[in-house]
Amino acid sequence: MGRIKSIKKLKNMENIKFDEVQSLLDSGKQPEEMFDWVNDESDGFGVVKLNNKWNYLDGRNKLLSDTWFDMCFDFVNRFGIVLLNAQENYIKPNGEVLSPKLWFDECNVFTNGYGLVKLNDKRNLIKPDG
Repeated sequence: MGRIKSIKKLKNMENIKFDEVQSLLDSGKQPEEMFDWVNDESDGFGVVKLNNKWNYLDGRNKLLSDTWFDMCFDFVNRFGIVLLNAQENYIKPNGEVLSPKLWFDECNVFTNGYGLVKLNDKRNLIKPDG
């Protein structure tokens, strides 16, 4: 399968492929040309939307994650919050989710070194190392 070379084709893709999008960015396409939404950077990452899926873009126009999420929230205190299949998690600047085996009903921004999470109507604190 050949690389997508047209933004129009990209915007019609049902399943967004990380490599296809990153290839267009690497070829010099501007984020504002490609994405439906481009947010200003917060803690080094901007939120981008394409075909109702969300990701992060760093200052060098590199996508943070190969996963396209249902929603992404701004990075605050070194972590972003992502929504996938009605569950939330934190994402680190390296693109890894903080707790890959356990997703939460709700995540709140890290404050004073801890994130507040909710799962099954119970709240708890989570440390930056999970």
